[in-house]
Amino acid sequence: MYNEKVMEIFKNPHNVGEMKDANAIGQVGNVSCGDIMKIYLKINENEVIEDASFKTFGCAAAIVSSSIATDLIKGMTIKEALEFDNDKIIEVAGELPVHKIHCSVLAKEAIEDAIKNYYKRKAKEEKLAKAGKLPAKNTKKEEPKKTEKVVKEEKVVENNPASALAKLKETKNAKKVEVKEEVKATSTEQTMETKNLLSSLKIAKINKQLETKSSKPTKQEVKAQKKEEKQAKKNKVAKEKSAKKVDKNFKNLNERLNKLNLK
Repeated sequence: MYNEKVMEIFKNPHNVGEMKDANAIGQVGNVSCGDIMKIYLKINENEVIEDASFKTFGCAAAIVSSSIATDLIKGMTIKEALEFDNDKIIEVAGELPVHKIHCSVLAKEAIEDAIKNYYKRKAKEEKLAKAGKLPAKNTKKEEPKKTEKVVKEEKVVENNPASALAKLKETKNAKKVEVKEEVKATSTEQTMETKNLLSSLKIAKINKQLETKSSKPTKQEVKAQKKEEKQAKKNKVAKEKSAKKVDKNFKNLNERLNKLNLK
């Protein structure tokens, strides 16, 4: 049923196991065939997939699809991973039986679910940061080095006048307001980008569901496959019976030869 390449990957799959430092986890399952896939991704700040691994409960095709998929998406950006086609898995595998193609589709859906999980986490972190419950990432500017003018202003304040102190406070407050506005603008921009990507992900998932439906084997194909499997089983039983008969005949012949030699 499977070619040699598929069997080799099945015996020695890559990227197997749970990834403890993963920041994106996706899981999908197909109740009809019993395959369940869990994909772990490690995505860096530039939204590039640095590492990927999997845990799969299912048939050989499901394990092979998971292994190939996690190999292929390493080094891809999130956008490239969303455009990942399950046909690439079949191409690397050489071929998969018609009734096992859905396993490659399942691997793609697991990757999409992991990316969706990544964006949900990111949106939650941004929300907490905005509420002040979590420090905002990459929004705080580095403090500039003190210029000669700032040093002089500080010396004037040390030597007194209240008017100089008031002026300095006013300048600092103005700078704080400017930084807050910049942080707010950055946060809004990131939130909009996240919403747009989540929307793209939903559309992609709908398209893949439609593709999955169209890729399912027809009743005639399933019937033909079952007929082939049944015939293969009959042939196997017939071969075993024939082998047993040959062994028995060979044994009888040996016994007769032994008797003749004794005489």
